[in-house]
Amino acid sequence: FWIAHKRQKKETVGMLVVDSRVPKGPSDGKLEPGDVLVEINGVTVTHFLDLEDILDSHVNREVSVSVARGNEMLTYSIKVEDLHRVTPNRFLESSGGSIHALSYQQARNFSTPTGQVYVADPGYMLSRAGIPKHSVILGVKGQATPDLDTLARVISTIPTGAQVPVQYRVFSDRFRKRQTLIYVDRKWYGPPTIWSRDDAVGSWHQTKIFPYEGDSEMQGVEEGKGVNASNDASSTKIETNGMNGQSPPDDPKEVIARSLVLVDVEVPEVALADGVHSKSFTGNGVLVYQDETIGLILVDRNT
Repeated sequence: FWIAHKRQKKETVGMLVVDSRVPKGPSDGKLEPGDVLVEINGVTVTHFLDLEDILDSHVNREVSVSVARGNEMLTYSIKVEDLHRVTPNRFLESSGGSIHALSYQQARNFSTPTGQVYVADPGYMLSRAGIPKHSVILGVKGQATPDLDTLARVISTIPTGAQVPVQYRVFSDRFRKRQTLIYVDRKWYGPPTIWSRDDAVGSWHQTKIFPYEGDSEMQGVEEGKGVNASNDASSTKIETNGMNGQSPPDDPKEVIARSLVLVDVEVPEVALADGVHSKSFTGNGVLVYQDETIGLILVDRNT
């Protein structure tokens, strides 16, 4: 067996080996870590580029995969899953936190099934209850929450001010279920909202899942309207020591001093899904232009 394949491709040194698999994925129950990849659709594959070409051309279709396991040659029919389909395109925003379905990338890193309720950012309410970032929520108020839709339905039944039990686990201790109480506080953040990405127009659309109980100004964007992640990427507060209508001073140092500003940037949840590493940024800036309608401020790249 080994001699035959070595003769078929003399220039090849080594074979591709299965390193891991995602639980409940297409290859679960078929491929095992340590399996040596021999053929796909009858073609000997010993390079990653050849493997990628075959998989990319068979998305949402099945391929025949032959592997060597010990002294056996095994062949399985495995569906090539669409990576875009298992990439989260919705998230739940609740009390400053962001929750979405566990992505394929994170599921692969932690060897756990995709689609679980994953805490990307705990925000105020969850962090107050001790639920950290990168947790998986297993249940709320005694009801299992295997996916984001179920979690949204359960949360929509919980009134403001209630205290409810939440069961969760962390990947560093994945075999132990943890329990805590959360105090549902929507005074400052408004109702929980589901945001859905519209790839056709490059915007996010929101759907509120709980009747709003506060001031209408706290609701932000009206329901049904999109938020463009590139144009409305942040809310910025600027404090400046301006001229206040006075004539500019003669000393250049005084001119520069009065042009300095402090910039606070708060990044919305829709931008965090694109990989922004923090929600809040603070830095100094210099006012380089200002008229009645617009002001331009020069800041460093980390602000």
